[in-house]
Amino acid sequence: MKSGMESKAVTLPVTLPVTLQQDTATLQGTLENGLLNGSLHIQDSQLPLAQLNYAEGQLHGLSLLQHPNGKTSARLPYVEGRLHGTAEYFAGDGCLLRRESWQDGQRHGESRTLFADGSPQEIAPYRQGLLHGQRERFHPNGQLAEQQTFSHGQPRSPAQAYAPDGRPLDNAGKPLPWWKYFWLKWVGDLPE
Repeated sequence: MKSGMESKAVTLPVTLPVTLQQDTATLQGTLENGLLNGSLHIQDSQLPLAQLNYAEGQLHGLSLLQHPNGKTSARLPYVEGRLHGTAEYFAGDGCLLRRESWQDGQRHGESRTLFADGSPQEIAPYRQGLLHGQRERFHPNGQLAEQQTFSHGQPRSPAQAYAPDGRPLDNAGKPLPWWKYFWLKWVGDLPE
């Protein structure tokens, strides 16, 4: 006689802790059904170097990389194995070096590289992994050093370079004489 109820086989996940040791480096994580799942910790000489987060074998969530001194070297947001969100990179002293936007594994949005004092060294716009818009580079004193416009990764015009005092550079790479700079500025004929 059948009772009308059928029994189904239930498969329970197989979870195994994993620890790998090579010389002074240690890797600790968890395998679930043969795939990395959860946090994966990497240490060298008992100092943390990375905490990577996985879901079903793919990087997923915020991963942190560290300098040997313990300070964060990178914060990397992942969704299903691809960078997605704002990634940040830091110097050994903890100061922010770069912040960039990612979408589905491609740079998308503003990428900003900084000098040690936090002022911009380069500001570059990206669209679907390609430079798109006006990229600007700066001298350490904050003055514009170079600007160039891109469209879908291709330069739309030659780069215009500037001296640390703000004067445009000529074709030989020398700053325009002050008199010429003021004259061109007055008549509105300075390169953009």
